Amino acid sequence: MTKRVQFKTKNGQFGWMLTPNIKVFSFIENKRKITFLEIFHVFAQKMLKPSKNVLSDEEKRQWESGVRCTMIELNNKVVQLKFFANEVRKKEKELLSRRDIKKKIYDYKPYQIFLALAEGYLNTVHSTYDYMKRIDRALGKRYSREIWKEEWFCLNMDLRNLFHHIESPLVTIDRNQIIFVFERIDELIPSPRFFSDNLKDQRGRFKVAIYCDNMEVDVIKFLNKWAKKYLSLLDKEESIEPISGFYKDGRLKSKKVTLGTLMKIASESVDKMKQH
Repeated sequence: MTKRVQFKTKNGQFGWMLTPNIKVFSFIENKRKITFLEIFHVFAQKMLKPSKNVLSDEEKRQWESGVRCTMIELNNKVVQLKFFANEVRKKEKELLSRRDIKKKIYDYKPYQIFLALAEGYLNTVHSTYDYMKRIDRALGKRYSREIWKEEWFCLNMDLRNLFHHIESPLVTIDRNQIIFVFERIDELIPSPRFFSDNLKDQRGRFKVAIYCDNMEVDVIKFLNKWAKKYLSLLDKEESIEPISGFYKDGRLKSKKVTLGTLMKIASESVDKMKQH
């Protein structure tokens, strides 16, 4: 979601900068990759305005720098989310292919590594939500709160709170399925949003079947839905000038593109994904 670009200043000095994918015109030409979230990373700054108590030029610069950092951090979290999801899936495949579960004594370390990756994923989901809330506060909206209506998010947050504050579950495999077994869910504060007493077994334990296929998809879908709400508030004639190439002396070339054009491409991309 980010490119690192070398540039040359008017004074002839070279430097480097991080820029969202959407600020590079070759990325826009690959229409399948454009999402509302990618667009939001650029246009969000057009919506953010400092509060009235920001008076001096220095304070304004610091505020704008904070905005850019927040957008970069959200970008980073999405990359981390996809990374952890992929690593969890690879480890799941490895565990399900092992035969040691049938032995009376076997090495538990591979299962502990799976737990470490799962906790990393859950913490990243939590951090992603935190950055969405931070952006909501800056824009005076509460769009991110809608995520609590999603069952998958409530489950993720219960699991994350258990991992982070109460206990790491026992990992076992039953019928080619990874199972988390928790024994101390009653200690969870705030009270569980997903787990209920009817999920307990006869020994008072909670068993959770873990499905790793497409585990990050729901998060990405919500992020794009959230981003689209904000983009819909902007004038579709708002524009950016993505990097389209370089002059011979190393300075950047650019080409204008409007928000309306980008949102149309993103909508068409979503429609094509639904058809597959």
